[in-house]
Amino acid sequence: MRLLLDCDGVLCNFLAGAIPVLEKHLGESHDGRDDEWDLFSKYPKEIEKKCYNDFSVEGFCSSLPPYEEAKEAIPRLGKIATIYVVTAPLNGPYWVTEREKWLASHFGIPRHRVVHTSAKYLVQGKVFVDDKPEHVEEWKKSNEGGWALLWDMPYNRQDRWKHLIRATCWQDVESALR
Repeated sequence: MRLLLDCDGVLCNFLAGAIPVLEKHLGESHDGRDDEWDLFSKYPKEIEKKCYNDFSVEGFCSSLPPYEEAKEAIPRLGKIATIYVVTAPLNGPYWVTEREKWLASHFGIPRHRVVHTSAKYLVQGKVFVDDKPEHVEEWKKSNEGGWALLWDMPYNRQDRWKHLIRATCWQDVESALR
């Protein structure tokens, strides 16, 4: 059985790398609010563009920290399911290669089990876990027999997402696999 996991926001703390980049371009501290999935929704497009340029430089992706809870859970989940990482790559010549090496290094996930796509709903499995509500909704519509779980994060708790099934811990994912 296949377990499909998003990377950023589920396995990887993308915000730990992104917020310092944002603050550099803002010239001030980020307001600390984490109640919107889109980190850039309240900033000018030029700031977002500068940040994404920095995200695409060599070493950015490989420098992002993993979530420790994920590092503990993935070996356990790997005993009951085949884990695939379904991740939307950022632009740039380094992202895909660095992401594959990062997943192998931190989680032992080989590159042949990493799917780079923004069309995550096309990948089939028993359980799909993502922190982006739209991805969860799209996947559920295309994979009616599977479990689509929204990985609970402060930035995806708005009322408009209350109808989605949430995973608040790795035990929730394990339960969905059984």
